[in-house]
Amino acid sequence: MRKVIYFLLAIFGLFGLLGSGQIFFRISFQLFNRTIVQYYWFWLGLVAYLAIFLLFRKINLIYIFGHELAHATAGIFFGASLKKFRVSKNRGEVVLDKKNLFIALAPYFLPVYTLMVLAGFKLWHYFRPEIAAGYGNVFLFLLGLTLSFHLLHTLAIIPSKQSDWNYAGYFFSVIFIGLANIFVIILIMKVLFPAAVPFRTFLEKSAQETLAIIKFTLRQGRQVWSWLSVK
Repeated sequence: MRKVIYFLLAIFGLFGLLGSGQIFFRISFQLFNRTIVQYYWFWLGLVAYLAIFLLFRKINLIYIFGHELAHATAGIFFGASLKKFRVSKNRGEVVLDKKNLFIALAPYFLPVYTLMVLAGFKLWHYFRPEIAAGYGNVFLFLLGLTLSFHLLHTLAIIPSKQSDWNYAGYFFSVIFIGLANIFVIILIMKVLFPAAVPFRTFLEKSAQETLAIIKFTLRQGRQVWSWLSVK
């Protein structure tokens, strides 16, 4: 019954993904044009890991560690106790005494290394601003690198059969991951480039676009139904 409910929610979520996805790519393109000159190290980091990924595509220990760390972090956030954390070259395992949707899918929408770099640099800049200021380009490069790492490995693993999909079903999991990534990345971009990312506008435009897609789908559905009724 739970998976049936998630499947129905996924159908509605698909409209949200299509709507917010269009606005996300539109804002991303505008952001690129506005920041490529001043913050090119960030974009260079994105491209750099793309090259690494294409040359060394095999899932590695770094990804597995980040994957399990995301499960563990989400679990602790939701009050679960960590019973086991094990990572090896080929696989990892986290055992928690609680499970929910966010814990199950956390590795696919939480860019843990990006968040670590962001938090680490912010703390460094808070305590030692005179030193941290000189490493701004390194910080931007690492942010781009780790964000690209998250996105590319997530895209690569989506087609595979993961036990994490079992909680809510594959269809809902993929829709949820897509939506969650869009919102998490927009929030990260807002922190990085506050003046260039209109978060409120993103939410409003996403809602408008989603509603427009739903109306269009219903209108087309009624036309098809009328045509079939005549036949």
